[in-house]
Amino acid sequence: MAEEGFLDPTPIQRQAITALLQQRELLAVAPTGSGKTLAFLIPLVLKIRQLKRLEQQLDTEKIEEVVQTTRKSKRHIKPKEGIASSPPPPPPPTTTTITTIKGGGLKALVISPTKELSTQSARVLVPLLPGIKVRASVLSKATAAGTDFSHVDILFANPLRLGAMSREGKIDLSTVEYLILDEADKLFDMGFAEQIDTVIAACTHTNITRALFSATLPDTVEMLARNVLGDPLRITVGERGAAAASIEQKLLFVGRESGRLLALRQIISQGIKSPVLVFVSTKERAKELRRDLMYDGVHIDCIHSDQPQAARVAAIDNFRLGKTWILIATDLLGRGMDFAGVNTVVNYDFPHNTTDYVHRIGRTGRAGRKGMAVTFFAEEDVGKLRGVANIMRGAGCQVPEWMLQLKKQRKNRKRKDVDKGDVEEDKKENNEKGDGKKRKMMVKSRRVYGGRVTGSEQKQKPKQQNNNKA
Repeated sequence: MAEEGFLDPTPIQRQAITALLQQRELLAVAPTGSGKTLAFLIPLVLKIRQLKRLEQQLDTEKIEEVVQTTRKSKRHIKPKEGIASSPPPPPPPTTTTITTIKGGGLKALVISPTKELSTQSARVLVPLLPGIKVRASVLSKATAAGTDFSHVDILFANPLRLGAMSREGKIDLSTVEYLILDEADKLFDMGFAEQIDTVIAACTHTNITRALFSATLPDTVEMLARNVLGDPLRITVGERGAAAASIEQKLLFVGRESGRLLALRQIISQGIKSPVLVFVSTKERAKELRRDLMYDGVHIDCIHSDQPQAARVAAIDNFRLGKTWILIATDLLGRGMDFAGVNTVVNYDFPHNTTDYVHRIGRTGRAGRKGMAVTFFAEEDVGKLRGVANIMRGAGCQVPEWMLQLKKQRKNRKRKDVDKGDVEEDKKENNEKGDGKKRKMMVKSRRVYGGRVTGSEQKQKPKQQNNNKA
């Protein structure tokens, strides 16, 4: 840990590590960049190492018992004729009949909403592994086909693939003693509840310990989370749902939709501090913005769910290595990603809610570093401005008073379509097509076009009035 620069534990690490070592179920909420990943990885490694030492000790005792039994059987002397004797001891077991204490199989499971976040968590684990003989793996299409998970100690996975493998009996989760849900609010919010229920039902170990980690946890999601946990210990670091004070936050009015691209080009030409992470609402927007900027003389790339896994990995690696100056991402694929040294976050499209805003700007200003977040807002975004303005004021940023006095947006307003990453896109597209056909049929049956009543309905109205008079 010291070689990697981790000298003092963060507040969430001080509390979560000790709680998990005592096998307490945990509901942990801490700001972005506060060290939540190490807060659950360190106790996992310590506990698994302890379990493996105990298994090795028990296996050694079992083997010694077998050896002693073998020696006693060799010393058995054949009695003289006519003298009764006790029956000879049973034959010594061979190496194939020597059974060790049951300790194989998965011991810890870390579930994240995306494969990229699972890979990142596994990367954080790598410095802790040398010399402790703990084996870890990331569940993917390749590893699912050619890995014997009974020889893996820690598995990082997303719920869709893991839930499918569990239902099909391709993976045994009955030996899992630690279950971690990372970015828990996104897991429950994205409709992963069915897959998570499947995984939890398959984790049947009597001493299992479960923990949920996130930077934000809305009340509705917390209710679902508490149904998963049994009497959890609640740990909250800082103000709930607040942004880090190390981030300088700004709001920039762009007028209409066409002003977003002009504003981005302007701040780039003025010398924006790279590396820069730009958030958009959908994968189509990510593709479009990359096409608009790719010939502007900046090293730019994007990451979205339509890309193959190799392209996503290459985009992330190039951004980490500094080959890409500006990376365009969606909310889901940017969730939880830890890019060391991101100096600026640009919210090209206004975030759908304050939770998305906190997670977006949390990609900068991590681990005590300074960062900047610039959020574009147009005329149609004014209804969602008040929540962001309150978060900015809570972090010590200057906000115009008129923004704080705006009317609160109604919660029943429909959200725009967002990129759902790996969440069974084909199934959702089919459902959307089916819903579209139903809407068309409803409109046809009502015969309402542009809010006007057709002639056939006008003829029916007098009849209805006559019936009422009658």
